[in-house]
Amino acid sequence: MNDKKKSAAAFNALGQASSPQSNRESDEFWSDFRAHARYRVQEESLPSLSWFPIIPRRVLAMASMALLLSIVGVVSLRGPSMDVSNQINSLEVVASHGGVLIMEDESSHGTIVWIMDLENNDA
Repeated sequence: MNDKKKSAAAFNALGQASSPQSNRESDEFWSDFRAHARYRVQEESLPSLSWFPIIPRRVLAMASMALLLSIVGVVSLRGPSMDVSNQINSLEVVASHGGVLIMEDESSHGTIVWIMDLENNDA
C-alpha cells in the first residue's frame, strides 16, 4: 500500500472505533466531575503585587502621571525658543575683499553675511 492508502485506512479505522466512554447524561457527567474536583487542590491565585496594597499603587500611579503631565506642560509652554543669539559681534575677513554686508532676517531669525569682491587667489 502506498502512503495515501495507509492514511485513508487509518482514518477510516479511527472513525469506526468507539470511544472508551459512551455518551453519558449531563447529570452523570457533572456528578463525576464534582466527585473528582473534591480531590483536586484548587488554590486561589494570588495577585503578583499582593504585598503592595492597591491604594498606594493607585496613588503612586496618579503621582507619576501628574509629574509626567507637568513636565510635558512646562516644556510645551516654553516652546522652541532656545535663546540662541544670531547676532554677529565681530567679523574678520583675512582675504582681500571690497566690502562686507551683514543682513538679519527677522522672520526666520537668520543672519546673512555677504562678502563682496572677494579675490579667488587669496581665498
